Amino acid sequence: CGLMLKTVRIGSNEYNMKSSAYTPLKYKMDYGTDLLKDIGRLNKLNDDISRLKTKAEKEEAWMSEFSGFLEMAYRIAYVMITEYDPGFKSYEDWLKGIDNVFSNENWILEVMECAMSTFRR
Repeated sequence: CGLMLKTVRIGSNEYNMKSSAYTPLKYKMDYGTDLLKDIGRLNKLNDDISRLKTKAEKEEAWMSEFSGFLEMAYRIAYVMITEYDPGFKSYEDWLKGIDNVFSNENWILEVMECAMSTFRR
């Protein structure tokens, strides 16, 4: 696999993302944490939330107990967006433009898939 290009819908917007061998290093430099460990945490979180029955329960879980994990997903996505387009707007401006993070519940999985592509054979 190696390099991966992907378009992911977050809210009502689509974003082009790029993942390469540079992605984990950029993530570590930007946020001071390990990309693989954060992806592992997000995978566990997604499994836990997917077991909830209603959309309202899922939204409540993300908003209350797991808001820190949502921030990790945003950060991973943003690193890959800016790897695709180094001139992309600031992180804060990007977040301000996301209108409904729960309109597509699969975006986090898509972001993780893209980020992990560099580590797969």
